Amino acid sequence: MKRTLVAVLLACASLGVAVGAISVPTRSRAGIVASQNEVASKVGADVIRDGGTAIDAMVATGFALAVTHPTAGNIAGGGFIVYRPASGDPVAYDFREKAPAKASATMWQPGGKYDPQVHHNSLLAVGVPGTVAGLHLAWTEQGKLPWRRLVEPAIALARDGFVVTDGLSRSLKSVQRQMAKYPASVAAYTKSGVPYEPGEILKQPDLARTLERIAANGPAGFYDGETAALIEKEMQANGGIITRDDLKNYKAVRRVPVKGTYRGYPADVRRRDHDRGAEHPGGLRPEDHGRQLRGRRARDGGSHEACLRRPRPLSRRSGLQSRHAGLHAHVEGARR
Repeated sequence: MKRTLVAVLLACASLGVAVGAISVPTRSRAGIVASQNEVASKVGADVIRDGGTAIDAMVATGFALAVTHPTAGNIAGGGFIVYRPASGDPVAYDFREKAPAKASATMWQPGGKYDPQVHHNSLLAVGVPGTVAGLHLAWTEQGKLPWRRLVEPAIALARDGFVVTDGLSRSLKSVQRQMAKYPASVAAYTKSGVPYEPGEILKQPDLARTLERIAANGPAGFYDGETAALIEKEMQANGGIITRDDLKNYKAVRRVPVKGTYRGYPADVRRRDHDRGAEHPGGLRPEDHGRQLRGRRARDGGSHEACLRRPRPLSRRSGLQSRHAGLHAHVEGARR
């Protein structure tokens, strides 16, 4: 948990001026963005500076994390957004991955016996992605700036590259042996098999082209057309079952958050997955705060905030997404 909290603090981008050491809080009158990568947080802060809403900043930060934080940021997974507007009721957006139409109760049991490798490290482990649909739905209802404006920073980061941090370098090295059997992953995250060192530039031209299609066509740029065809081709070639129809039929869902209190403060949390009922704010442990909850002090009521959490997904054989321990980003903007 300590590692998660430190990452959030280090990746804090504000429209104000950060003062002194990292132990001093960063303050801002206009808004603040916190994610697990400083570059992505700055992308979100720039959106607020340009007049965007908290959801605008969340969308831009999310796409930027798909480039700069491959350990968890992704466009081939899913997640949740909990949004509290300056006035009115909070709302949750559910865009978890969904099972493809051909999924069955025995698909991870070749020969009648459960196989963890098939379950976690094959294309049968992959759910129909929800991230692009979920971010777009939230933007459609709560956004202000043009969609392309929010995706373009991520395109530039993927196309032109960004500086590899020590943490990213160590992360990629730690999974290089596991990636060896996946040529797409090796091509994307190594230099022909040589690991990236801190300070080097990582470029992802294939991802840049995918993001360009999303910027130009919205969700159709991912769930239809060239990107969908490439996903289906990969599935057919390597034992997966996701089809273009699965992609076209995916829909993100707007939900009503669960309300409660946490240590005496009002809290709005997302509902759990459909088969596990609802979260209960009063039952959350202190360590849950950085995973799935953003409580707020009831002091001014004049800010709007959005919290995005992407749960731990299954590994992606195609290189679209790597296994991770969770992503949490938080955006707060002043009343407009």
